[in-house]
Amino acid sequence: MKLLVGQRISSYVVADLLGEGGTSEVYLVHRDDQSFALKILKEEHRRNAVQQARLVNEAEALRVLDIPGVVQVFGDGDFEGRPYYVMEYLPTTLAERLGKPLLPSQIVPVIEKLARILAQLHARGYVHRDLKPRNILFALDGSLRLADFGLAKLPIDQLAVVPHSTATGAFLGTHAYAAPEQLLNAKSVDGRADVYALGLILFEALAGRPPFPAENAEELAHLRLTKRAPQLLSPLVTLSPQLVSLVAQMLERAHDRRPSAHEVLQRLASVPLTHAPTLPRRRFAALLMLPLFLSDPFADMFREKPDARVAEPLIVHPHEVAPPQTAKELFAAFGLALDAGTMEEASALLLRAESLPVTPELEGKLLQKQADMARELGRLNQALQLYRKARQHFSQPSSLRNWAACAIREADMRLHLGDMDAARELYEEAAQYHSVVLAKKDDSRGDEVHLALFHLGLFFLEQRLFDRAHDKLILAKASIPETEVVLLARTEERLASLPGTANPLPLLESAIERTQRELKANPNSRRAQVTRWRAEHQRALLLHDEHALNSLYTQLRPAWSTDKSRGTIAHDYLELLMKGIAAFPTRLDWQQLARAVCSEIEQRQQWQGDVHLAAWKKRLGP
Repeated sequence: MKLLVGQRISSYVVADLLGEGGTSEVYLVHRDDQSFALKILKEEHRRNAVQQARLVNEAEALRVLDIPGVVQVFGDGDFEGRPYYVMEYLPTTLAERLGKPLLPSQIVPVIEKLARILAQLHARGYVHRDLKPRNILFALDGSLRLADFGLAKLPIDQLAVVPHSTATGAFLGTHAYAAPEQLLNAKSVDGRADVYALGLILFEALAGRPPFPAENAEELAHLRLTKRAPQLLSPLVTLSPQLVSLVAQMLERAHDRRPSAHEVLQRLASVPLTHAPTLPRRRFAALLMLPLFLSDPFADMFREKPDARVAEPLIVHPHEVAPPQTAKELFAAFGLALDAGTMEEASALLLRAESLPVTPELEGKLLQKQADMARELGRLNQALQLYRKARQHFSQPSSLRNWAACAIREADMRLHLGDMDAARELYEEAAQYHSVVLAKKDDSRGDEVHLALFHLGLFFLEQRLFDRAHDKLILAKASIPETEVVLLARTEERLASLPGTANPLPLLESAIERTQRELKANPNSRRAQVTRWRAEHQRALLLHDEHALNSLYTQLRPAWSTDKSRGTIAHDYLELLMKGIAAFPTRLDWQQLARAVCSEIEQRQQWQGDVHLAAWKKRLGP
């Protein structure tokens, strides 16, 4: 029998079921406005002495461990014959970050932290025996925790634990991440079984797939016991030979040929993450310019953490057959990198564009792209000034499109800063571009036509002038070509959010379907992903579906925490959280998460002066 929402266990109140395994369940619980996770033995195992002993031992082991990175336990007890313990609430897992290839800079720091934790555990006689992405959790501040010691091999002579035994030849663990020797006899394994699991996780993260594809546990065991792991290849970058060699050694079938966790930690600290091929002269010159970027106002994103390792810039990817050279090519590549690449890639491309011969129009485009970068980082005033300067370079009739694009974004920044009159004036001035385009007989693109109407609709929505917002968004939707899939979806999502909109659910389903098509074609597009999340969020609000909202927040958190330098992601994440809190004010865990995002935004000096951020902080309170 599962615990009920609202049920009291000692001083804790059950709020939600977070998950369950074969023998236990984990619940979100609250006490004194704080959130915790409570792990309890399942009802059907209440009379199973071995399973009872395992959970009691797990709680005791976690209680006495004083290792940074191991999940903290705050209490334990017994509920109607079912042992339980209470630990810190950790909302996301590494499993949610996998599924697609990661850059070495995104996963190697995580593996280093895990190797450090494992080295300390092994030195004290512990073997985790169930290391897998779902047991690698992240706290609200983004720090890593290793959890679930239910199957751990414990130093019995050092702990006052309930006796139990593991039968010789018995399997314990998870087949997908078990070492070959663990498949045969879990009782006799040592710390190098954990190293094997760590190698599997690193291989899967970099390659985007596990090393041994199999349809069932039996086939997987056969492959793991008889075959060597294939050579690690990343579809994103060329990995350094040292890193490839280390992973191969971690996945050796014979446990005595694997390095220890301590050796893995030492080697990871010194191996290069990617291989630097011989570069053509022009590309090498661009690389030489990269250090100059560290004095740029955007340079702090390279220094997020003391041990952060910077991803390889787009310009040095060895598979790049024809790197962009002209201003047009560089600006197009910059736009793609800003949406679907890394900030480092976008920055490097912008740096290359700055090295080109300057013309008045090129200078305006450079200012516009620098403003786009500042906006992505959440630097309102800097972006505003850059868009304003860029507009001054687009005074000729032939540059009207660029002028309108900068005016719209400048108006966005002014709206965030609370300068409503100036924002509306710029939106309406940009909207006049509509009539200019309609009067033309050539094939001039009218991107800013629907953009201006769309943003003007958002302005009236902000002012709660819903009829005007509806009119502008309808006009925008009518003028958007079918090729602008994401903007069409965004418009449908905003229309569905207006009070009084007839049949909002079909609009949201259309928006979701459009973004799914776009993501199928461009899996890494952040614009498409965020638009899909917003549409799914609005649908969950209309259906009052608390579980769906919580699932979305779980997906959004790693999107934000993976690269907190992206201020736009932080703002979208916080906006959706606040809407969910308004609909479900008793969700204290969402409030705690929103406060954490607010705090991170402030620490990074993002969205300074933003009227929305100020209002959200006031609603959340201290």
